[in-house]
Amino acid sequence: MTVEVLVVGRRLPGCKPRRSREMEAQRAILEYLAARRVFAWRNQAHPVPGRTFTGLAGAPDIIGILPDGRFLGIEVKSETGRLSKFQREFQKRCELAGGVYIVARSVRDVERGLK
Repeated sequence: MTVEVLVVGRRLPGCKPRRSREMEAQRAILEYLAARRVFAWRNQAHPVPGRTFTGLAGAPDIIGILPDGRFLGIEVKSETGRLSKFQREFQKRCELAGGVYIVARSVRDVERGLK
């Protein structure tokens, strides 16, 4: 098992970053969206130590714009992951505004959510 160690914004030599299933799912989902010509990107919504958090609490992991102009938000979760209170609120606001919000554990969940 390799543990990721960061020192002043860089990894120590010999320490490899951990690849979680959630990160792999994010990558696969972004590749799928690109293949479908959906304008989408990974949203870095986590606070950075030593900096003031200016993001929107509950914002999804992947944000995009569908070809028909609707907002797309995809929250990527592990098999046991659940939405936080802030994520549920974001989902509600997104859907009320006509956007598409998908909780995805795999590309298949995104395929189903976009049908």
